[in-house]
Amino acid sequence: MMMKTAATRIILTFLSLIVAISAVSEGDPCGINGGDFLDDSFGGTNAVSGPGCTLADGSTECYCASIKGDENPFGEWVWQCNTPEETKVEFGPREGKECPAAIPVPKDYDFAQPLCDTAIHPTGLDGDPSCPYHDCDEGGDMSAVCGCVDMAAYQMGEGMAWYCLHSSCSSDDGFCGEQGSTSGSYVRGNAVSVISALIVAFGFLFV
Repeated sequence: MMMKTAATRIILTFLSLIVAISAVSEGDPCGINGGDFLDDSFGGTNAVSGPGCTLADGSTECYCASIKGDENPFGEWVWQCNTPEETKVEFGPREGKECPAAIPVPKDYDFAQPLCDTAIHPTGLDGDPSCPYHDCDEGGDMSAVCGCVDMAAYQMGEGMAWYCLHSSCSSDDGFCGEQGSTSGSYVRGNAVSVISALIVAFGFLFV
């Protein structure tokens, strides 16, 4: 009986470690950087718009987003969460600008980037938040943010064109609404199932 109890405690300890390792909190990197905005082939795994996610630490209305005040447009994005006291993640358009009614560059878009004008369209740079699009509320798993890019500023040619960063309605850990998937929860749920099976197996071994 003592051996059986000890084995169970060991397995439960491993389970708690698995859950702790998989937990994501506000401020953690979320697998996106500013350079991905200009990569047509990039696809993220964490929500960048939509209803937002609730992370494992209890933070709500959370998004993978660039950091306010970061002057590096290619900087790393992190999980940030809005509160009634502070809006850390803003979406365009700000006053004086406008966003297209439909996403200007759908996923798997196979044509030239549509033209835009930074004078009237959001750029996605600090202080000029990007246009948000998502289908999370309709049962989909697409969230995206789009901005009007001055090509010359990035040595990509001349003129201005729309670019969109495509991601999901999910998070690596947490709950993102009834329609969005939660890959982290799925992993932990399977971990619980595996550990439970091991506990049963150990129970039979030490009966």
